[in-house]
Amino acid sequence: MTYPNACHAECDGFIEADVANDCGGDYNWTGGEECFTYNFPLTIITDEGNTITVSSQDELINVSYNSYYYEFVYSFDVTLVYGNVLSIGNEEAFLELLESCFEDGYNNPQGCSEEDISNILVQCIWEIEADEASPNYEGGRIAFNTDGTLTYNALDNTTYTGTWFTWIEVNDLEGDLFIHFNIPDYNNTIAFYDWQIIFCSENLIELNSNDGSILALTKDCADDNFSDCSEEGIINMLAECQWISISNTFPDLQGKIFEFDTDGSVTTTDLGTSETFIGTFDTSSNLSGKVYIYISTYRILFKT
Repeated sequence: MTYPNACHAECDGFIEADVANDCGGDYNWTGGEECFTYNFPLTIITDEGNTITVSSQDELINVSYNSYYYEFVYSFDVTLVYGNVLSIGNEEAFLELLESCFEDGYNNPQGCSEEDISNILVQCIWEIEADEASPNYEGGRIAFNTDGTLTYNALDNTTYTGTWFTWIEVNDLEGDLFIHFNIPDYNNTIAFYDWQIIFCSENLIELNSNDGSILALTKDCADDNFSDCSEEGIINMLAECQWISISNTFPDLQGKIFEFDTDGSVTTTDLGTSETFIGTFDTSSNLSGKVYIYISTYRILFKT
């Protein structure tokens, strides 16, 4: 808060000890270094109802100096201390970021349980970024599946499959949360270490390895080119729509429409004859992560 004078502050219940006369380097947090910086331009609404777009930190300080308070117009982006860009979509997300800034070196991710992490990771694709101090780690994209498998898409667009798991390591003070990536065919050092989760939110997870390297996982739910290809993901995908076969290898399958249901049933319709078949389907996967679909149908004794 900024007050024009001490009298106004005292009227709101603040005392002299609460007042900071020099806030020049303290606009983001009080930990001695910046936790994040705003990505300008951004828009604020002052206590007088004025909507103002600012293009720099100095402009933000100047236009808000005579205001008791101001509110942000969401959404806007910030750049975290490790160089990762985070989109702030609402006030709750912004308060979450501010609270994390006061944690001791990001080493204690409040409200970040093992169950929370597992639920968050399987929601979307995650972009991997390494900080400048971690040159041995490359980025890429990774999809986590509920069955403990993962698919990793490296920067050269090569796709690898593997597994992931989390655990809590209890020490004298508290339990530290870790995640491990097992990617057998991928030789990058991302799979060589156990990674401690030092910050987590719905859109950003930061990891620290025992060699001091830091990785950031940023959620990318807009990425529709990297689907969940686990057995469960395939079944859900099949049940979303009708599917038509265009097989050239098996002419008998050409022009067939398949309607899958999550209960394991499938209905097949021949576009040419309108004959309908019903049956079942199942999936299986091997150790390399490949998923197979098995379809068994039989003819219905009447035409639709």
